[in-house]
Amino acid sequence: MGRNPALPMALVLVAVCTALALSLTTPGAVHAGANCETAGAGLSASEQEMFDLINAARAAEGLSPLVISPGLNRTAAWKSADRSAWGTTPSDPLFSHKDSLGRMPTQRANDCGFPKDAAENIAYGWGSARATFDAWMASSGHRANILMSYYVTVGIGEHDDRWTANFGIFNDGAAAVPAPAATVAPAAPVSQAKPAVPQPPKAMKLGAGATRVVYTGPGGWSEDIFGSLGSSLEFVYTWDGAHGCWLRYVPGEPSYVNSLAWIEPGVEVIVGVTSAGTWEW
Repeated sequence: MGRNPALPMALVLVAVCTALALSLTTPGAVHAGANCETAGAGLSASEQEMFDLINAARAAEGLSPLVISPGLNRTAAWKSADRSAWGTTPSDPLFSHKDSLGRMPTQRANDCGFPKDAAENIAYGWGSARATFDAWMASSGHRANILMSYYVTVGIGEHDDRWTANFGIFNDGAAAVPAPAATVAPAAPVSQAKPAVPQPPKAMKLGAGATRVVYTGPGGWSEDIFGSLGSSLEFVYTWDGAHGCWLRYVPGEPSYVNSLAWIEPGVEVIVGVTSAGTWEW
């Protein structure tokens, strides 16, 4: 379907602590059911088309395909059906990732059964799955969500041309099969030496691509902590649960882009490098 030139349009994302918006149409007054009840948690034909477009774009970049997450699909369906949370003007704060219950994407995803953090793209008024996808791919932040190498799952929702795509790093649709317990005869008791107290590592080997790790060194500036990775460092992300957004550090970018200026010990980070190497701090 072609884009109607008389129809205003909008799109927003959660990828880092920034947002993008264009003008949008006036929504209706109906909103989704309480918490996570929705009548359309499966994939419609247009939602399947969006899913296929996303995976085709990832395949073109040599990335693994995403799989549908039951929890994220409920999350996306709920957001798209939540009409009262889409705003009425480009500057309307209702046009955001916060739903009518006041939840940001991760909280909504948790309520819908997804146990981890969730990123989100939303769009309104583009007329078709193809046009909406093209709009997302033309926006650097939305494109980054679609092509993020460490995402493994996605949920897609569309209701009256209101689109939501939620992305995650956990596959909640894969049931784990427990390994059978081995029967072992009890060993004779032996005296035990006092265990050594483990020391936090001061270096870590990273493979090419994105690696999720917990930083165990002292607090410090990101450019100093990650300096040993040199030119192979592409990005560092961590989730800010208090504000419901990603913080990032990208070497060479200005301070208004790098929201992750300081790292504290115990923080879980996603480190992206172009080649394998040793990260020392």
